[in-house]
Amino acid sequence: MEVNKKDAPIVRTFSEYLPEPFVDEVSANEKYYGWAPMGTSEETEGWRIMKETKDGTVTKREYAQGTMDFISAWSERTTYNYSR
Repeated sequence: MEVNKKDAPIVRTFSEYLPEPFVDEVSANEKYYGWAPMGTSEETEGWRIMKETKDGTVTKREYAQGTMDFISAWSERTTYNYSR
């Protein structure tokens, strides 16, 4: 029996299910980025939040509560400790 496959399966990655991030530009040297699945409110835990800081030629990207897990709330972004 000969198999003649013409179509490739559709494969979706996790990032395709996330909308573009929220961005809070606090200053020229500090920004917050937040990712969450569609429908997650800003007050609900379920966000991955990254803080970007610039010092001269160095840019640091650190995560709320020291993790890339979706456990933070966007509305609380300024209260978290950030690390890698």
